[in-house]
Amino acid sequence: MMMSATSQSEHGRPAHGAHVPVADEDAQRDERRRHNHRLHDPALYINRELSWLDFNERVLQLAEDESTPLIERVKFCAIYTTNLDE
Repeated sequence: MMMSATSQSEHGRPAHGAHVPVADEDAQRDERRRHNHRLHDPALYINRELSWLDFNERVLQLAEDESTPLIERVKFCAIYTTNLDE
């Protein structure tokens, strides 16, 4: 049995070689451009170095917390200094 050029596959998508209207192709291309443009937006990303410094500051705050047991505070100090070495 031969399939026409406008038939669809079993998944509801146009079959291989099927005709896709130009307007749909243009819409898909525009959507890809908008998506790619958004990927270049710096607001979507976290600065790794600043995030690392923020984390290290929180570790130091835990080490300075007098309500934390001494052995835990020493461990936090060790984590803090190790992170500074990196």
